[in-house]
Amino acid sequence: MMKNLLALLLVMFAGSSVAQTTAGTNPESACGSRDVTYKVELSDDTTIANPASGKATLVLIEDELFARPGRGICWGLCGVGVQLGMDGQWIAATYSFSHTTVSIDPGDHHFCALIAPKLKGTTTSLWLGSMYGLHVEAGKTYFLRARLQIATATAPWILDLSQLNDDEGRYMVSMTKSGVSKTK
Repeated sequence: MMKNLLALLLVMFAGSSVAQTTAGTNPESACGSRDVTYKVELSDDTTIANPASGKATLVLIEDELFARPGRGICWGLCGVGVQLGMDGQWIAATYSFSHTTVSIDPGDHHFCALIAPKLKGTTTSLWLGSMYGLHVEAGKTYFLRARLQIATATAPWILDLSQLNDDEGRYMVSMTKSGVSKTK
Protein backbone atom coordinates (compact mmCIF):
# COMPACT_ATOMS: atom_id res chain seq x y z
CA MET A 1 0.00 0.00 0.00
CA MET A 2 2.77 2.44 0.95
CA LYS A 3 4.73 1.62 -2.23
CA ASN A 4 1.65 2.39 -4.36
CA LEU A 5 1.17 5.73 -2.62
CA LEU A 6 4.84 6.61 -3.09
CA ALA A 7 4.70 5.65 -6.77
CA LEU A 8 1.58 7.78 -7.29
CA LEU A 9 3.16 10.80 -5.60
CA LEU A 10 6.33 10.38 -7.69
CA VAL A 11 4.33 10.30 -10.94
CA MET A 12 2.28 13.37 -9.88
CA PHE A 13 5.43 15.31 -8.94
CA ALA A 14 7.24 14.40 -12.17
CA GLY A 15 4.22 15.41 -14.27
CA SER A 16 3.84 18.78 -12.60
CA SER A 17 7.58 19.41 -12.89
CA VAL A 18 7.54 18.76 -16.64
CA ALA A 19 4.48 21.02 -17.11
CA GLN A 20 6.13 23.87 -15.20
CA THR A 21 9.39 23.55 -17.10
CA THR A 22 7.69 23.57 -20.50
CA ALA A 23 5.38 26.53 -19.89
CA GLY A 24 7.36 28.62 -17.43
CA THR A 25 10.97 28.71 -18.54
CA ASN A 26 10.93 28.98 -22.34
CA PRO A 27 10.31 32.60 -23.36
CA GLU A 28 9.61 31.71 -26.99
CA SER A 29 6.78 29.34 -26.09
CA ALA A 30 5.34 31.79 -23.54
CA CYS A 31 5.75 34.98 -25.59
CA GLY A 32 6.30 34.53 -29.28
CA SER A 33 8.96 34.34 -31.96
CA ARG A 34 12.20 36.27 -31.67
CA ASP A 35 11.67 37.42 -35.25
CA VAL A 36 8.80 39.79 -34.36
CA THR A 37 9.76 43.42 -33.77
CA TYR A 38 7.69 46.55 -33.29
CA LYS A 39 7.75 50.19 -34.23
CA VAL A 40 6.26 52.41 -31.51
CA GLU A 41 4.85 55.89 -32.15
CA LEU A 42 4.52 58.05 -29.03
CA SER A 43 2.04 60.81 -28.17
CA ASP A 44 1.04 62.81 -25.08
CA ASP A 45 -2.48 61.28 -24.92
CA THR A 46 -3.14 59.72 -21.50
CA THR A 47 -6.78 58.74 -22.16
CA ILE A 48 -7.66 55.14 -21.41
CA ALA A 49 -10.74 53.99 -23.32
CA ASN A 50 -13.39 51.96 -21.54
CA PRO A 51 -13.25 48.25 -22.36
CA ALA A 52 -15.09 47.17 -25.52
CA SER A 53 -18.22 45.06 -25.01
CA GLY A 54 -17.28 41.60 -23.75
CA LYS A 55 -13.58 42.55 -23.50
CA ALA A 56 -11.14 43.89 -20.93
CA THR A 57 -8.56 46.63 -21.36
CA LEU A 58 -4.95 45.86 -20.54
CA VAL A 59 -2.54 48.76 -20.05
CA LEU A 60 1.16 47.95 -20.26
CA ILE A 61 3.37 50.58 -18.62
CA GLU A 62 7.11 50.57 -19.23
CA ASP A 63 8.70 52.06 -16.15
CA GLU A 64 12.37 52.84 -16.68
CA LEU A 65 13.35 54.06 -13.25
CA PHE A 66 16.35 55.90 -14.67
CA ALA A 67 14.22 57.62 -17.37
CA ARG A 68 11.51 59.04 -15.13
CA PRO A 69 11.06 62.80 -15.43
CA GLY A 70 13.60 64.64 -13.32
CA ARG A 71 16.01 61.71 -13.09
CA GLY A 72 18.19 62.59 -16.10
CA ILE A 73 20.72 59.79 -15.63
CA CYS A 74 20.29 57.67 -18.77
CA TRP A 75 23.93 57.59 -19.91
CA GLY A 76 22.66 56.62 -23.38
CA LEU A 77 20.73 53.60 -22.07
CA CYS A 78 17.18 54.97 -22.18
CA GLY A 79 14.66 53.82 -24.70
CA VAL A 80 15.28 50.11 -25.01
CA GLY A 81 11.58 49.19 -25.21
CA VAL A 82 9.54 46.24 -23.98
CA GLN A 83 7.49 43.70 -25.95
CA LEU A 84 4.44 42.09 -24.32
CA GLY A 85 3.29 38.61 -25.18
CA MET A 86 0.08 36.90 -24.14
CA ASP A 87 -0.52 33.16 -24.35
CA GLY A 88 2.31 32.61 -26.84
CA GLN A 89 1.67 35.58 -29.16
CA TRP A 90 3.12 39.10 -29.16
CA ILE A 91 0.39 41.70 -28.62
CA ALA A 92 2.10 45.07 -28.04
CA ALA A 93 5.28 47.01 -27.35
CA THR A 94 6.39 50.15 -25.56
CA TYR A 95 9.36 52.42 -26.02
CA SER A 96 11.16 54.15 -23.17
CA PHE A 97 8.99 55.55 -20.35
CA SER A 98 5.59 54.94 -22.05
CA HIS A 99 2.37 52.92 -21.97
CA THR A 100 0.13 51.17 -24.47
CA THR A 101 -3.37 49.70 -24.28
CA VAL A 102 -4.71 46.44 -25.68
CA SER A 103 -8.23 45.03 -25.77
CA ILE A 104 -8.24 41.38 -24.64
CA ASP A 105 -10.71 38.55 -24.08
CA PRO A 106 -11.68 37.57 -20.53
CA GLY A 107 -10.18 34.45 -18.97
CA ASP A 108 -6.89 33.18 -17.60
CA HIS A 109 -3.89 34.58 -19.47
CA HIS A 110 -0.13 34.19 -19.25
CA PHE A 111 1.83 37.35 -20.00
CA CYS A 112 5.47 37.72 -20.82
CA ALA A 113 7.47 40.93 -21.07
CA LEU A 114 10.85 41.00 -22.75
CA ILE A 115 13.31 43.76 -23.40
CA ALA A 116 12.48 44.38 -27.03
CA PRO A 117 15.05 43.11 -29.51
CA LYS A 118 16.67 45.39 -32.05
CA LEU A 119 15.22 48.71 -30.85
CA LYS A 120 17.04 52.03 -30.74
CA GLY A 121 20.11 51.90 -28.54
CA THR A 122 20.61 48.14 -28.70
CA THR A 123 23.13 46.38 -30.87
CA THR A 124 21.98 42.85 -30.06
CA SER A 125 18.76 41.23 -28.98
CA LEU A 126 18.50 41.52 -25.21
CA TRP A 127 16.38 38.49 -24.37
CA LEU A 128 15.65 39.02 -20.67
CA GLY A 129 12.09 38.29 -19.62
CA SER A 130 9.53 38.34 -16.86
CA MET A 131 6.31 36.32 -16.68
CA TYR A 132 2.95 37.04 -15.03
CA GLY A 133 -0.34 35.11 -14.86
CA LEU A 134 -3.63 37.01 -14.59
CA HIS A 135 -7.34 36.19 -14.53
CA VAL A 136 -9.13 38.84 -16.63
CA GLU A 137 -12.83 39.76 -16.40
CA ALA A 138 -14.83 41.50 -19.14
CA GLY A 139 -15.50 45.20 -18.55
CA LYS A 140 -12.46 45.78 -16.34
CA THR A 141 -9.17 47.59 -16.87
CA TYR A 142 -5.89 45.99 -15.77
CA PHE A 143 -2.50 47.66 -15.40
CA LEU A 144 0.74 45.71 -15.84
CA ARG A 145 4.06 47.44 -15.17
CA ALA A 146 7.23 46.28 -16.88
CA ARG A 147 9.88 47.83 -14.65
CA LEU A 148 13.38 48.14 -16.07
CA GLN A 149 16.27 48.74 -13.72
CA ILE A 150 19.99 48.97 -14.27
CA ALA A 151 21.68 46.15 -12.39
CA THR A 152 25.41 45.48 -12.85
CA ALA A 153 28.00 45.62 -15.59
CA THR A 154 27.69 41.87 -16.26
CA ALA A 155 23.87 41.76 -16.14
CA PRO A 156 22.92 45.33 -17.07
CA TRP A 157 19.13 45.01 -16.98
CA ILE A 158 16.55 43.67 -14.57
CA LEU A 159 12.98 43.40 -15.91
CA ASP A 160 10.05 42.80 -13.58
CA LEU A 161 6.41 42.42 -14.73
CA SER A 162 3.79 43.05 -12.05
CA GLN A 163 0.19 44.18 -11.69
CA LEU A 164 -0.64 47.66 -10.38
CA ASN A 165 -3.81 48.66 -8.59
CA ASP A 166 -6.13 51.11 -10.36
CA ASP A 167 -4.84 54.22 -8.56
CA GLU A 168 -1.15 53.47 -9.16
CA GLY A 169 -1.87 52.42 -12.76
CA ARG A 170 -3.70 55.64 -13.62
CA TYR A 171 -0.98 57.68 -11.90
CA MET A 172 1.74 55.95 -13.96
CA VAL A 173 -0.28 56.50 -17.17
CA SER A 174 -0.47 60.23 -16.35
CA MET A 175 3.36 60.34 -16.11
CA THR A 176 4.12 58.43 -19.32
CA LYS A 177 3.72 58.96 -23.05
CA SER A 178 1.13 56.91 -24.89
CA GLY A 179 2.44 54.48 -27.47
CA VAL A 180 0.83 52.82 -30.46
CA SER A 181 2.78 49.75 -31.52
CA LYS A 182 2.77 48.09 -34.92
CA THR A 183 4.78 45.10 -36.08
CA LYS A 184 7.57 45.89 -38.54
